[in-house]
Amino acid sequence: MELKSIITIIITTLVFISIVSVLFTGIAYIERGNKERKLFQNTNGLIYTSISLFLLITVLLLILEHSFDIQMGSSLMYAILSIIKLIMALYVANRAKEQNRNYTLWFILGILESHASLVALALGKTIYKVPSTSKPLFKELANSTKEKISSLKELTSDVRKSNNSIAIGHEYDIPLMKIKRAYSNEFEELLKLIQQEEHRNTSLQQYERAYKAGIMNKEDYESKVSKLTKQ
Repeated sequence: MELKSIITIIITTLVFISIVSVLFTGIAYIERGNKERKLFQNTNGLIYTSISLFLLITVLLLILEHSFDIQMGSSLMYAILSIIKLIMALYVANRAKEQNRNYTLWFILGILESHASLVALALGKTIYKVPSTSKPLFKELANSTKEKISSLKELTSDVRKSNNSIAIGHEYDIPLMKIKRAYSNEFEELLKLIQQEEHRNTSLQQYERAYKAGIMNKEDYESKVSKLTKQ
């Protein structure tokens, strides 16, 4: 295959991946629905992984064709590509699971186009399912954090103007990091409290069913309920 043809194929593939990435990102946002999303998530690693895997697979295919004389249209090449697709789809699905997303959905999307799927996951971020009653807490936390950052940026801008220097603003990098760290800690604490509450409610329901079914006597039931409500 000539160099010109290889470059054309690579450019065409990149354009295709870009278009599919937009579509898959739309799916990621639809999947999010009314779930919460943590601010300041750094998922650039997924994009770098997508680019690295694309380059690696491209080089591998070129080596197979030119060094091992395995033609692109051959059954052996299709078998190799199928194995690569399966491995990539499993990787995408597992990364999606880490982001609290649907494993099966992202496995299918990974089969269709794994590179675009990784980009979509990077842009869609990790999502968190929380009770509707807890949503105002997360919204308040996000709004207060954004307000702090906005105030910090205004202060930085004023200091820069008054001192006629851009370098002055660097001293606010540390306060910004502290704000983001505090937000992350409070977000995780809220999630932990919600999980504890859900566990407590589930346990109460189990004890109640056991008591009504006659498996647990009244004294044990009241004792266990009392311990849970005190937690």
